[in-house]
Amino acid sequence: MTVPYHEILSRKFPLCEWRMVANDYDTLEWFGEHTKPSKEVLDGYSSEVEQLIQDEINTKIAAKESAKAKLAALGLTEEEVNAIIGGV
Repeated sequence: MTVPYHEILSRKFPLCEWRMVANDYDTLEWFGEHTKPSKEVLDGYSSEVEQLIQDEINTKIAAKESAKAKLAALGLTEEEVNAIIGGV
């Protein structure tokens, strides 16, 4: 998975202001006091940010499964649990 620059910028430079068109580094405009990161620096963060995104997805999946198990333990049927959680 190639992580878009806007994801990298938002996660690794959360307090910086910038603007970019269509994930094109050449259109990146950097505002404020901080130094604009190079394309190489952003590309270097790609694997780390990809892992952060995957960890967030896994955490949400685990939380949903935990909630389903707790509702089932309360005696709800699978259909009732899915109706509450929105699963199929």
